[in-house]
Amino acid sequence: MDSTSSSSESSHAEISARAREMWLNAGSPPDRDVEFWLAAEAELRNARAQTQETGSRPPVKRAARENRKRV
Repeated sequence: MDSTSSSSESSHAEISARAREMWLNAGSPPDRDVEFWLAAEAELRNARAQTQETGSRPPVKRAARENRKRV
C-alpha cells in the first residue's frame, strides 16, 4: 500500500494551505518555501497522530486574516 494514499496522511492542499499561512505569519520571507512546507507537514502529521491516540479532533486553526482586527 502506498503511504500517500493513507487516510492518516495530509493532502497536498492541506499542507499547502498551512505552509502558506505559516509563511504569511512569518512576514513572507523569500527562499524559505521548503522550510514552511516541512513544518506544515510535520504539524499536520502530529495533529493527526494525536487525534488517532485520543480519538478527538484537533483544534481548528483559523486563517491569519480571520484573526486580524477589522477596522
